[in-house]
Amino acid sequence: LPYLFILLIGMQIYSLFIRVYEYGFTISRYFGFTFILFEVGSIILSKIKNSKYLNRIFLFGMMLVLCSFSLPFINCISISSYSQVKIITSIYMEDTNIDMLDTDSKNKLDSAYNYLVNNLNGEKYLPTYIDKTKIEFDHYSYLDDRGYINFDNKVKEIDISEYNKISKITIYESLYSSHKKLDELSFKELNIYDNSILKENLLLYLNIVLDKGNVSDYVVKLDDNYTLFIDSLYITYDKETRELSRLEIDGYILIK
Repeated sequence: LPYLFILLIGMQIYSLFIRVYEYGFTISRYFGFTFILFEVGSIILSKIKNSKYLNRIFLFGMMLVLCSFSLPFINCISISSYSQVKIITSIYMEDTNIDMLDTDSKNKLDSAYNYLVNNLNGEKYLPTYIDKTKIEFDHYSYLDDRGYINFDNKVKEIDISEYNKISKITIYESLYSSHKKLDELSFKELNIYDNSILKENLLLYLNIVLDKGNVSDYVVKLDDNYTLFIDSLYITYDKETRELSRLEIDGYILIK
């Protein structure tokens, strides 16, 4: 039976090698190889003197875990940090213009940098020529040509003295399977007001938001009797085609 695991171990090594080759070591991939060593050790111990020493497999496992955290230079943190820095410096060299990188390289750079900084606290390992503010500023644009607008209103009080009624509203469109342009959206949440002008004016407002790339006005007059107070707004869209993959608006309809 142990020999049947050799094929499985071979497949595990191959799949981990592909991931490490493409995106470097991470802590989880490091422990993936550690587990493979544990499996190999189990097979070896099971074959020595009819499994006489197999009961020591847990001690062997504990030693592997201890070494993974404590050995200098080859512990899981050091290996992962070195690996991610190597990816970063192979893409972002001293004379590299980040804006000229292809999407594949930007994806790799984004992934390596964010894992190094956020998961390994390894910013100190980066060469001094790395412009960290440039990488952080361009974080979302590395993914592709998508645009992101994320607005969270800090104003939590609404003056409703001019209005007779206030109604909570959430407009949500998830369009990952079929992206749409703004004028193709239904805004079905506004149907209860039976007023097409509301949709037309909301559409005009959202087009201005896309043009600016941000939210500058969170109070939207939909007509003489209806005003939309935006509490939060999130849009994901293609910068070139202006097709949306997600639209989410939370707020209140103020009614005179």
